[in-house]
Amino acid sequence: MLDSMPKPQADDRWKTRSGRPVTIRPIRGDDEERMRRFHRSLSPASVYTRYFNVLKLSQRIAHQRLDRVCHPVTNNETVLVVEAAELNDSQSQIIGVGRLSAAAGNRTGELAIIVSDANQRQGIGTELMHRLFDAAKQRKLRHISADILCANLAMQRLCLQAGMRFVERPGADEVTAELDLPDDY
Repeated sequence: MLDSMPKPQADDRWKTRSGRPVTIRPIRGDDEERMRRFHRSLSPASVYTRYFNVLKLSQRIAHQRLDRVCHPVTNNETVLVVEAAELNDSQSQIIGVGRLSAAAGNRTGELAIIVSDANQRQGIGTELMHRLFDAAKQRKLRHISADILCANLAMQRLCLQAGMRFVERPGADEVTAELDLPDDY
């Protein structure tokens, strides 16, 4: 049952394709400033492909929005961040975010992933996707989907490599990637 969500995953060390050590962990309430910096690192193209809209930076970093993002509804959402230590100081930065959302009482989930422009093509999106699949299995979801702009070939490739199938809607600017999860997980 979705309302009895398992405990969030613990912090986990992982290395990108280039060998950069990062931590993948659930988002925390104190991540608001890191999320502001993350959003400042995104190009307009990355923002558009993730949100299907041109969201102004001021909208994306508004306290009310980030407060909700940093405090997900635990029985309906799993939000994982990829955090890297800065080389020049003791601060860490968020370089990727993955979200799995499900409506209460519904055994389907929707996932979304965004990786900062400077850290793309490092395996981060793939790792986030697999961890969100694991979270979906823990939550006993039966179906996962992701809406993707037709122009977002990188996300389509990622979904295809993960075994998702595509449902196209004629005349739409987006496709839906879907995956049915087996009963015996």
